[in-house]
Amino acid sequence: MEYSKAHFRLRHGQNPEMENYAFEGEVRYVVQLHPDLKSILDAELLSGNHIVEGSGGWPEKESIIVRLEKPFTKKHLIPSTVRFDGECDPHYWHQEYSCASPLHLLVC
Repeated sequence: MEYSKAHFRLRHGQNPEMENYAFEGEVRYVVQLHPDLKSILDAELLSGNHIVEGSGGWPEKESIIVRLEKPFTKKHLIPSTVRFDGECDPHYWHQEYSCASPLHLLVC
């Protein structure tokens, strides 16, 4: 999937004048997301969900985190390389799909 500004939403409190900068900074992480997670991300975007964050370097140097605006729209079928956790610490996010080595996360 080709990712565009239409797939992103500004985070709460983010300055709208920074939209172009935020998109360009975050999309670079989105395109690096593990392919097995990217297929889930693409399905979520097609279902109307939006990306609110793409970042890297935590919790491991090579980690990538992509956070969605809303809860996952459904429980996705996942390959053995992907783990689903439906009970995460709500201080961070509520659910996650993850791939290890390096750790990549798709969260909501």
